[in-house]
Amino acid sequence: MERSVQTIQLLEASLREQGLETALDDSLPGCPGMCVLIPLPDDGIQLRTELHYVSCGELFDVLQLYTTIADALTDHDMRELGQAVNVWNFSVFLGALAVREDHRTLYHRYSLALAKELSAEQCAVVSESVLTSILQSIAPVQADILTLLSGITFEQLQQLPDRP
Repeated sequence: MERSVQTIQLLEASLREQGLETALDDSLPGCPGMCVLIPLPDDGIQLRTELHYVSCGELFDVLQLYTTIADALTDHDMRELGQAVNVWNFSVFLGALAVREDHRTLYHRYSLALAKELSAEQCAVVSESVLTSILQSIAPVQADILTLLSGITFEQLQQLPDRP
């Protein structure tokens, strides 16, 4: 079995064993993938992360991680979140947050390089660790995202008491 398929299957099985809702995804031809719904504590929101394995050549392959944080954004949401991600991206150490205007979503994207000498098992372990790190780096801004989605401006958010 190809390392790409095996990596995705191992990662999907590990996340499923942890109680997460997962599904294999073959929507990108030649790029095995999966989707996982990750519930956020305390606010009832689920983040949808899509992972796709892309073969790149002799030295490395790439696992693309794309997490939708908020969707169905209004014009106000898109404008204010756009300002916010310009600030927040300085504290997100893997990948970046962005507003996707054509889908009206706030998302995070990261591409993980996987050296060819790694086994599928090692790729799955590294991938899961990176996914956990990404979610931990997004967590501190989740409350601010919800506050902005309630209708205030980024400027008003920055003026709230107890802001860094």
